[in-house]
Amino acid sequence: MQDAITLSHANTFFFITTIAVAVGTILLLVLTFIFVRILKSIKIITARIERLVDKTSGTMEDTAESATLRKSLPFLLSVVSLFTRRKKVAKK
Repeated sequence: MQDAITLSHANTFFFITTIAVAVGTILLLVLTFIFVRILKSIKIITARIERLVDKTSGTMEDTAESATLRKSLPFLLSVVSLFTRRKKVAKK
């Protein structure tokens, strides 16, 4: 009698655990897919900004607007580098 109750509880536990692992795995896959899409979007945006900077850097004139742009360009590049910088891997 005692063994039947224990096995029933164990079966219920393993059934619930199996469902939880399956749901967790699906959720992890969806979050990974979304994260990869966000990283691809950031890559496209930074490429566009770099092309725009390359295009406008050759045609800047000495006006008040271009002086402001020259002052803000290092800031923009530092923001872009935050997203494109790779972390160094520590060697053991």
